[in-house]
Amino acid sequence: MMPCFSALLPYLFQVSLVFGGAACFGYMPNSGNDDLVLRVESEYEKVLEGPRSKVFIKVALDAPATATIRQRPDVNLALVLDRSGSMKGRKLREAKQGAVQAVYRLNPSDVFALVAYESTAQTLVPATRLDDMNSVLQAIEGIQIGQSTAIFAGVSLGAAEVRKNIGMSAVHRIVLLSDGIANVGPSSPEDMVRLGVALGKEGISVSTVGIGDDYNEDVMTALSQTSEGNTYYVKNVEELVGIFSRELGDVLSVYARDISVRVLFPKGVRPLSIVNHKGTIAGNEALVAINQLYGGQEKFLLFECEVLNATAGERRSIAEARVSYTHAGTKRSHHLTNSLAIRVTSSQNAVLASANTAVIRDNAVFQNTYVVDQAIQLADEGKEAQAVDELIKGSKALEQLGKINKDPALLKKSKEMESYAQSIEQRGMDKRTRKELRTTNVQEKTQQKILPKLPRSSVPDQPEKKDLPKKQQTQNQTPERKK
Repeated sequence: MMPCFSALLPYLFQVSLVFGGAACFGYMPNSGNDDLVLRVESEYEKVLEGPRSKVFIKVALDAPATATIRQRPDVNLALVLDRSGSMKGRKLREAKQGAVQAVYRLNPSDVFALVAYESTAQTLVPATRLDDMNSVLQAIEGIQIGQSTAIFAGVSLGAAEVRKNIGMSAVHRIVLLSDGIANVGPSSPEDMVRLGVALGKEGISVSTVGIGDDYNEDVMTALSQTSEGNTYYVKNVEELVGIFSRELGDVLSVYARDISVRVLFPKGVRPLSIVNHKGTIAGNEALVAINQLYGGQEKFLLFECEVLNATAGERRSIAEARVSYTHAGTKRSHHLTNSLAIRVTSSQNAVLASANTAVIRDNAVFQNTYVVDQAIQLADEGKEAQAVDELIKGSKALEQLGKINKDPALLKKSKEMESYAQSIEQRGMDKRTRKELRTTNVQEKTQQKILPKLPRSSVPDQPEKKDLPKKQQTQNQTPERKK
């Protein structure tokens, strides 16, 4: 059961008293020569004296932009495509074209597999290097419509193909596409959580692409979130080729893999929880594993801590972060360290005036994801009026925080929550609203790198039709509109 908004409201309104200011407290150059930046920051540069003072700490990794990455990693990719009856017509055609787009963006050294599923799952292209691209394209073109939807079997078979090359130093990824509800084999969100966790431990991420308004977003997001993949909601099939292009763009721009974040808290600082990620706390040490980091992405962890027996005037060491990772392109291991120290004061106003707005925003936005989860649950229980109340309360808290800190991002998020509340109040929690809420919420929880909308006309590296098999050239021609 997610915590209700009333449990979060005091914290959000306490934060809303902040006077503003955005300094990078605790930020120092990395220890070591590397393009990846490690930052350790807190919500406030100062902490109030006393036996116990709560502190939220942010440990952030900033990867350089894709344009500065000289070597891209190899890719071990399995596409798992829904070919159930509901995919008939334009959905399947666009999915095929998206798959073609994916193939054309890969290198001969990359590994590709294609799985299609309906009542059962079939491997159409076993894991292979792309020496014979024409046969792969013909296999994509040959996908035919089936009947039911066996998502679990499809992902499991895709994982089996990826595992054939799990020993290679590469980005291991499954891209799952579905427009329907799993109705064959294991099909609950809990089943997908177990599958996603298991795959994540193997270093295999699953990105999910849900099409239309009839797929089960709880199942799809459970799989992507637990395996550290991306989550997409495709309202119109015309977006599919662009989604494939963006997803492959992310896969090809992975900067760091197998990231281990170890945070040491000195005597007098007690770590209470890892706010926004799974990990372990043992004594005064926290350990978190992150599968991968894309070029141009910030990935951060939030820690809730207590500073014990702080005396005004002293400078207290709060945390030291130690990060190790593998550069995805060069395959070399790297190690970074950074630390944080803050001042102790007897003045509450001095604490509030030392605010780091960016860290406060990140914490507030993440806490708001619990509000959204609670609203969705209430709506599912038929308590739509209470769901609306939750979203409105969250909106107002974010609005007040955004106004005081002059933070346009929080004001925008506040308006978004207000808009959803109004939509549910007027039309109820329809399928589209629920999918938008769930998808956006998971993207915020996982800090998914969201790129601008990519119009079909601007999708890069589109293969020319003369390069496709003859049958596919005909299939992909756009018929003229009737006048």
